[in-house]
Amino acid sequence: MNRPRLFSLGFNAMAMLALSSDPLLTQEWSPVGPATGPGGARGSLVIESALPSAPGVVWLAGRQAIATSLDRGDSWRFTAPAAPFDRAFALAADRLRPRHLYVATDQDFFRSVDGGASWFWLSRDGSYRNALEGEAPAEIVTAQQGQGLWLFVTTSTRLLASSDGGWSWRLSYSVGENTSLRAFVAQPRGGAAPVLYLSRLGPIVPELLRSTDGGASWVSLPSLLLPPAGVDRLVASAAAVFGVLRYDGIYRSTDRGESWRPVLGGRPNDRFDASAIALDPRAPGFVYAHGFHEPFDGVRLWRSHDGGVTWKPLGSAGSAVSELVIEPATATLYARSGQTLARSRDRGASWSTVFTAPDTESSWAQLTFRRGDPIQQIVTVGYSVYRSEDAGMSWRFVSAPRFFTAVDIDPRDAQRLIGIGSSFAYLSTDGGANWQFRASSLSYAESLLRLGGNKLLVSGCGVARTTDNGLTWRETLPCSPFHSD
Repeated sequence: MNRPRLFSLGFNAMAMLALSSDPLLTQEWSPVGPATGPGGARGSLVIESALPSAPGVVWLAGRQAIATSLDRGDSWRFTAPAAPFDRAFALAADRLRPRHLYVATDQDFFRSVDGGASWFWLSRDGSYRNALEGEAPAEIVTAQQGQGLWLFVTTSTRLLASSDGGWSWRLSYSVGENTSLRAFVAQPRGGAAPVLYLSRLGPIVPELLRSTDGGASWVSLPSLLLPPAGVDRLVASAAAVFGVLRYDGIYRSTDRGESWRPVLGGRPNDRFDASAIALDPRAPGFVYAHGFHEPFDGVRLWRSHDGGVTWKPLGSAGSAVSELVIEPATATLYARSGQTLARSRDRGASWSTVFTAPDTESSWAQLTFRRGDPIQQIVTVGYSVYRSEDAGMSWRFVSAPRFFTAVDIDPRDAQRLIGIGSSFAYLSTDGGANWQFRASSLSYAESLLRLGGNKLLVSGCGVARTTDNGLTWRETLPCSPFHSD
């Protein structure tokens, strides 16, 4: 349908701002805003790894972009990318050197010593690529050995190991034909090589393996407790290993996998389906698990302060949490659900969304400057809303009740926002923390234009107008039923 558009600033792959004293004359453009692109095109950001490392610092690795927050998710900077790789398949940090990051691609392995600003190619000898054999990396696992660092990369069927910080690599384990690698963890062991645990699922029975020599040799552990689904996730502290059996429960071993006992679910009349599990790095007795009991009692986070002996139900971080990560310094929790990152500052009692990656199937981005104060901007992109108060250098996710196509910032009150989308209009007087529903009669609303004072126009298929700063709306140009595409 051909619809009049009063104002729009669209970008096909990335929301951008010109960094110049005169943006109309600049010859160079720098990507600074949230990015999206069809099918993983250059500039798209898809959450693949949520990694809190240094106090207050969170990194999100995506396709051709890395988002960094220096304030525990309150605001984000997007870098895309001054890096010698096309896509960050997996991201990890050195816990002893928090600004040291590692990225695994399907070709090579890289390190950054400045928080992702620049990258150095480590695997120059070709050993990483040879061991990978064309498979896509799924995860990077780090393990300290004294002051040294072990690095492991998993794929769907392979485990790669490096004992020299990523310079050289070897194939540590291949699960074989018609078999998949389901879970892997490295258990720290002081000055000795970490103890490795690997779960594989084959055509006959699942198997749990252990290595005490850095992956050079492996032994099969007792499998009496393994259901047909096998061990889906593994986490470990120096004192214990926890295994998640989907649709069954969480089990703990304190003797390096020789024996296991259920600590949450795992009993005929009490099963627990855990979608994510995490240990507090500074207080290993604190265990967090997200999931639900059967019979179904609601999806929520469960916390144990005594290594899994007792558990307390907390708030829910979402219905599809797949990753839990804990910031060591303050025990701030982060939960990833698909393309959304939620945060809890009270050990899981309550949660708030701090980031949502833009949807790659949406229409163009629309960028709005606050009249008289262009430093403040709002961009709607990929069904998500982001706000900047520093000329686009950093962005804050704004929670919206529905999919907005455009948002206005009031020139007299920066906390007053008007959001429109499809057929509706909403008003917020507290910067987007809460929204009031104001209209449902807009026709395919796409663009929002402030005329001055309290007057705004919305266009899409037809035009609507407000003269009281978004409180009420009236259609001034009906959407013609005879318009066609």
